Amino acid sequence: MSAQPDTQLILAEALTSWCSDRLSPGFQLELPLITDTVPAGLTSILCAVDIAGQHLSQTLEPAVSLEAVIRWNGDDGFGRAVQGSQTALVTLAYYYNGPVNLGDSGRRYLICG
Repeated sequence: MSAQPDTQLILAEALTSWCSDRLSPGFQLELPLITDTVPAGLTSILCAVDIAGQHLSQTLEPAVSLEAVIRWNGDDGFGRAVQGSQTALVTLAYYYNGPVNLGDSGRRYLICG
């Protein structure tokens, strides 16, 4: 699949049921975004986490070995401390300019143009 040269293409992955017991101490979620090669045409990456009524997000510039670090304070959307495991919705959106070759990664993508 490819886009017109002057259009922006967004590839988004939604990961569901990411539980807080996978968070490191201090309620920190570390998400690897790019390993050893930055894909051609990649302009930015949005990492968003919705947990316990809070929306946390970062927009990052592409770089080799890029990792998003999301810190959650352990409170709900009203500022109250949350007890027990919590489920988080993690969304990663990769923004591209120009033609994009998705390849066959076996992943599902939401494609917006």
